[in-house]
Amino acid sequence: MKKTFFLLTLLSYSFILFSQNFKYNLIFQRLDFTVNPNVRNIIGKVDYYFKNADSVLSIDLSDSLKVDSILYHGSVVEFSHVNDVITIRLHALPQVVDSIRIFYHGEPPKAGMGSFTTGTHADSVPVMWTLSEPYGAKDWFPTKNNLGDKIDSLEVVVHCDSAYRAASNGLLVQDTVIDTVRTMRWRTHYPIATYLVAFAVTNYRTYYDTAYIGDSLKIPIMNMVYPEHYQTAREQTPHAARCLEFYSDQFMVYPFYREKYGHAEFGWGGGMEHQTMTFVGGFGQSLLAHELAHQWFGDYITCGSWHDIYLNEAFATYLEGLTAEAGIASYTFLDWLERARARVFKYPYGSVYVEDTTDVNRIFSYTYTYMKGALFLHLLRWTIGDSAFFAGLRGYLRDTTLAFGYARTPSLQSHLEQACACDLSGIFDDWLYGTGYPHYDIEYSQHGEKVVLNIHQEPVSNDVDIFELRLPLEIRTLSGEDTLIVVNDTALDQVVEVTVQEFVKNVIFDPQMWIPAQAQVYGGMDFTQSKIYPNPASDFITIFTLHPELVKSVYICDLSGRRVKQVSGGFPGYEKEVSLEDLSSGIYIIVLVSDSFYQKFKLIKL
Repeated sequence: MKKTFFLLTLLSYSFILFSQNFKYNLIFQRLDFTVNPNVRNIIGKVDYYFKNADSVLSIDLSDSLKVDSILYHGSVVEFSHVNDVITIRLHALPQVVDSIRIFYHGEPPKAGMGSFTTGTHADSVPVMWTLSEPYGAKDWFPTKNNLGDKIDSLEVVVHCDSAYRAASNGLLVQDTVIDTVRTMRWRTHYPIATYLVAFAVTNYRTYYDTAYIGDSLKIPIMNMVYPEHYQTAREQTPHAARCLEFYSDQFMVYPFYREKYGHAEFGWGGGMEHQTMTFVGGFGQSLLAHELAHQWFGDYITCGSWHDIYLNEAFATYLEGLTAEAGIASYTFLDWLERARARVFKYPYGSVYVEDTTDVNRIFSYTYTYMKGALFLHLLRWTIGDSAFFAGLRGYLRDTTLAFGYARTPSLQSHLEQACACDLSGIFDDWLYGTGYPHYDIEYSQHGEKVVLNIHQEPVSNDVDIFELRLPLEIRTLSGEDTLIVVNDTALDQVVEVTVQEFVKNVIFDPQMWIPAQAQVYGGMDFTQSKIYPNPASDFITIFTLHPELVKSVYICDLSGRRVKQVSGGFPGYEKEVSLEDLSSGIYIIVLVSDSFYQKFKLIKL
């Protein structure tokens, strides 16, 4: 899920969140709804198939909805409906696979992020949609409202006025009109988490894009959009096809390839990754890339707890960046990294891991769950290398114990550790469960061919004493011979020596932005101590320094860093005159060198 600005308004959420009824398996639901998108009401008939139950069955459904009756083997059974839970005492021990039928109606509560919503578009055209993440499924249909048991297969049947069309999960298997009533039947045979079940109804206009996987596999991308946005959508949605091809190549084939992928426009300021049919409030590249990525990270493998929601959202956010790195986005990967880092540095004192899952704003924190979570993945990639990182992710996605099911953090960590043959517990502790980031003060000085780096780390954190990192530093020289070094930063203070056979121009901290950290780098000589004059000059210049005893050599270099002249002799006092008669007109660099520093000046020779 991705919401513009992520300003979530929670409306009367009851925090009796789940029935936590794992005593039976929910294997099939047929959801049959009669709706009018102009009226906030639902009439439902649900066939509820389950197995491995006992004689008491519990089902989540909001008390705002009235249950009219429940049939079991054709007979009406008694039930109670209290605290958003239907409790049914069956006549006898159920069969291994059994079913009930629930009839209900009413106005769903105004809760969550709009679990059941009506609105308008094009000024007056009605639209209705659902959005159940994280706890809203029970607001509009009876189910197991949890992260423990996916529905093995699903059918959604929507009856509405013939002027409208309904979007939902899976394949469209029926679209018929009798008199003025349209019936659209959607069916999926893939397991689905309850919060990913959805439908939307309005006067949709439909068209298709296509993604091509390998030589023979074609994935249809069904787009159901508001008629007034049809042309704009047609221009923008092909980006999702390019992303689908990229994700399939990078990780594994689109998990729901036997059915479809799709977009249905709705009136929310962002997107929601309903399985095989993402609901979108626009068609921007980052939004399309983000919601599509959830089909792998969030729908196919779903976080097993809202504590670990980053397994959904951090991955979808990071894949926004990877599309730019792959060259299929209009923004650059470095631009994306800069935006993510700016957000994380602004609000440092929160963890990627969600401590309080009763706070929905915290679950979907843009700073911590999305942006810091994505930078955590980027840091893992830097730590273990591209090969191990992507191999670990492919191992995670292809784990048959997780496929079409749920995962927690240990599963991801285990697959990454297998791929890199290393222990990642420290980095998970610091960056997943810990808060903040490191700030560095780095001072460098050059002593002949030796560069000395004094590195000090100051953790900006409530609970991390030291962030242990592979610290990338780039040493840039006047000649352009740049060298990337990696420092294993395991102490708050350390001194590192590097051999460099050129004059060091400067030291750049983390030039590719691999690690979420800030730094101040300084070094060289106090520029107030020396100067040259006149400048520009034609015949000669005078070099003035307060420390002539420290100056061992004076070089004149061209702009490429190549030495064109070495000045012989020491300083007779605080000044030394240097002839320019053997130099042609142009721009040069004057370099003063000592045992522990260098200083440079730009000179214009007339």
